[in-house]
Amino acid sequence: AGAASVSVALDAAGQGTDAEFALSVAGADVTTLNISGTVGEEGGKLSLISLPEELETVNLELHSDTDIAAYSGAPNPATDVLTTVTTFDASASTGDLVVGLAGLSALAAETILLGSGDDSMSLSLGQLSADELVVDLGAGDDTIAVNLGGGSETVLSISGGAGDDTFVFAGGNIALDDDELEGSVTITDFNEGNNLLVIEDFDGFTAQTAVDNAIR
Repeated sequence: AGAASVSVALDAAGQGTDAEFALSVAGADVTTLNISGTVGEEGGKLSLISLPEELETVNLELHSDTDIAAYSGAPNPATDVLTTVTTFDASASTGDLVVGLAGLSALAAETILLGSGDDSMSLSLGQLSADELVVDLGAGDDTIAVNLGGGSETVLSISGGAGDDTFVFAGGNIALDDDELEGSVTITDFNEGNNLLVIEDFDGFTAQTAVDNAIR
């Protein structure tokens, strides 16, 4: 059998305030998962409990404020859910999304696209395995938090898009010598809009020019 896709339509799933919807999808040949609709009438939480092992693409079209969480089963955070996904596309979403990826053991993502809401996401450079990861935060006043610890050869490119965005980098080591950098992080449009750069818990902060070189 060829590769298959699964589509899930949510209609104010869970209802009410702070609603939560848990999603499990099975199927050895499923490579694409499409999720659309609303999670709770006033927003809520979408928990990805179990997903196919061969999943490559997740497309989200969510029109409610949604906290997207990944679990491998209660009560522990996920170590495997979403780790095989190379494309995470939420560009059609209009709600404010919270996408927490920093707790995953690994992340093969090559493209992450967020929507037009005021979104926030977190990830860790040490999780990444692709040669390059392109993140587009989309329109809205967005926030991205990147933990630079752990080391990775992945080239991370971040576009804030329209809106006033916040970029938080923590736990890294800034050095001028390119030989000391296994990967790189670039903000491609920092000078567009009233954007904010936050540097936290850095070791070896040797020169402001290293930050300047990352902002284009």
